[in-house]
Amino acid sequence: MLTRRRACVLLAAAGGGLLGWKAAASADGIGPGQKIELRDMLNKGLRARRKSEFQFTDKVVGLVANGALTERIVKETFQWARRKYRHRYVYFQSALTRRAKDELNIEL
Repeated sequence: MLTRRRACVLLAAAGGGLLGWKAAASADGIGPGQKIELRDMLNKGLRARRKSEFQFTDKVVGLVANGALTERIVKETFQWARRKYRHRYVYFQSALTRRAKDELNIEL
């Protein structure tokens, strides 16, 4: 017997109401086991908003691509800064600039 409540739930699911969340969650095209670009990881994970933050990210990605800056240092610093509740990007930029100077003698 189909109750009124169950009928409403089935109609909502058929119309995408309950199933739409899954499509929305994977709308960015990244699912489990898929690789994300370094630039996207930094911008989205650190919540970059300003033009200067995007420019710094582009500079970091360029240095990694050229081999001047190691991806290991960038990812370690990213993971550390990402644990901060607020101002993640500020922590990341400050720490990466210092680590690049101290460990690799590179001015960012």
